[in-house]
Amino acid sequence: MIRVGVGKSKNENSFDAGVEVAKEASHGMEKPSLSIVFSSVKFDLNELLRGIRSVVKSPLIGCSTAGEISNEGCDTESVVMMCIESDKIRVGLGVGQDISSNARTAGQIAAESAIRAVSEDLRTESQIFIKTKSGKFASISPYSMIILPDALSGGGADVVRGVTDVVGLHFPVVGGSPGDDLRMKKTYEFCDDKIYTDSVVSAFISSDFVTGFGVRHGWHPLGKSMIVTRSSGGRIYEIDGKPAIRVYEEFFGRKIEDEALGREFAINSLGIPAWEGEYRLRWPILKREDGSIICAAEIPENSVVRIMSGDEDSTIDAAKKAAEEAMIKAGEPDEVAACIIFDCISRKQLLGKNADKEIDAIRDIVGRETPIIGFYTYGEQAPTSGAPAGFHNQTVVVYLISKTTHGDLLTRCL
Repeated sequence: MIRVGVGKSKNENSFDAGVEVAKEASHGMEKPSLSIVFSSVKFDLNELLRGIRSVVKSPLIGCSTAGEISNEGCDTESVVMMCIESDKIRVGLGVGQDISSNARTAGQIAAESAIRAVSEDLRTESQIFIKTKSGKFASISPYSMIILPDALSGGGADVVRGVTDVVGLHFPVVGGSPGDDLRMKKTYEFCDDKIYTDSVVSAFISSDFVTGFGVRHGWHPLGKSMIVTRSSGGRIYEIDGKPAIRVYEEFFGRKIEDEALGREFAINSLGIPAWEGEYRLRWPILKREDGSIICAAEIPENSVVRIMSGDEDSTIDAAKKAAEEAMIKAGEPDEVAACIIFDCISRKQLLGKNADKEIDAIRDIVGRETPIIGFYTYGEQAPTSGAPAGFHNQTVVVYLISKTTHGDLLTRCL
């Protein structure tokens, strides 16, 4: 038995908004196994969390956002919450701090502490392969992990490496990087009663229900191939021997003065060719006085890069394919208990007034009545097909918890 509820509030009073969203999400539940909160920074986050915790005391993770997603579609300046209750799900939470100082260590600590909280003897070899109803194969594991790492420090890729140091390269790690309504100043991460920044929070999920995830972006290369000739982590100093910002000035045909790089840079990110077939995308988010740019994750020196672009059709189609992939990995269940979406803010910017079409495309695949929560991110985390878990931009990640248990699935497939 699994019960899932979703709440949403735009109440101007932060404490009251917390109470309102928590009561709606937890309605009819005794003690949720996990609560997930995604919120605009328009709220006083301490008061918001205080209101939520006055109603729901169970394990809670969440973060600030650049927009919120629920069954009503996408929104801004709101808070959304999902509560999941089942005696077949166990959850452990973890926190790794000071990403800007040592991102990899922060990822390791977040993963280790979350697993330790469940007291699991983690065995990645417990994954099995099954043949789905359509004849495709899915890798089934009783474990998964949600991570919410700050990305403004530029250490997102190293956080994921730290997590996979603990759980393994192909472990189902999914998540998104918090936002701050595109202010690009500071983001916030929630774990139980506390609010963090420059941190990563994690939820290790041990579930008898089959889970699945899918990841796609739909962007395609526009510009010529170039070489990153000087970089340090997420800071790109030179491309083809020129200040990095000059490459974009030549591409756009104008001088770029603003420190915060806006919509055009989200849509025209840098793509690194990846051996699994898709480009790994990196979003330039800040310009420095020396002409360097800071991306949401690293681009190593000597990397080949191209300026990328997306369009409405490819963006919506990618969301549909991510949902289809998630359904296959969940064993093509008849019913989905919960859907969590981590969607890059650049996708919403590209779609504009049609942003709801992307959420509708996902709902068409996972079920129109399936409870949905999500947020618009500054980066996404997931393994791609045949490749280890990594840090992405301009990407949508769809994570599902089905209503089918592992035992039921195996019986059906025998």
